[in-house]
Amino acid sequence: MKKQIVVFISNVIILFGCVGIFVNLAPGFTVGISAFAKAAAPYASPDYLYKKTKLKFSDYIITDGGNNTTAPIEKDEEVMKAIGSEDSDDDYELTE
Repeated sequence: MKKQIVVFISNVIILFGCVGIFVNLAPGFTVGISAFAKAAAPYASPDYLYKKTKLKFSDYIITDGGNNTTAPIEKDEEVMKAIGSEDSDDDYELTE
């Protein structure tokens, strides 16, 4: 039990020592770290990924807006004649 307490306390001291050393040395590395972060940030942006993907598929996508189909153009035609008075008896019997 005493050995575990001694190991725990020594781990805490080592941890605080490492954090203290890092905090004291960090101001010297901030320029390099910030330059790296600024250089790496565009590669993680959605705009960069979109442009990269668009460039990859631009050969396959037609953006001219024209008619790019090979199907024949069909003209609109009436399917059947409209029903008029010549097709019915004009309800003559109902009016008598």
